[in-house]
Amino acid sequence: MLRKARVLRVYSVHIWFLNFFQKKRHVVNRINASRYLKTLAELEIPQDQFYYLRGLNAFVFEEMILTALKKHGFKIIGNKRYTGDGGIDGRAYKNDQHYLIQAKRYRKHINPAHVTEFAEICKRRKGKGLFVHTGRTGAMSR
Repeated sequence: MLRKARVLRVYSVHIWFLNFFQKKRHVVNRINASRYLKTLAELEIPQDQFYYLRGLNAFVFEEMILTALKKHGFKIIGNKRYTGDGGIDGRAYKNDQHYLIQAKRYRKHINPAHVTEFAEICKRRKGKGLFVHTGRTGAMSR
């Protein structure tokens, strides 16, 4: 019985640390996102902008999208975690419109299955979708 209690205490502490560092990671990524948005605005050539975005951490890219929408007057609801989010990276609201957001930082062509899956999620949730990506869009994805 004592061993079970010890295991539960260790497990509880472990979960607390995971939650603490998860929140800290979100804060750090949001700070970096704001900083990188400023750098992105200084790049005038679209090819340079895409090259810059493709080199970023995927989670920071996700936070950049949410931060940019917030600066344009959207109310943003982000997820508590980056992975296992059910295909939605965040939600945005403005003028009684509900938008679901999916951010993909690709280096090559985007996967048409990801676009189709996201469209189905938007339809189920009765929201408009913003599929924001850095990849190349092929004919099947359009």
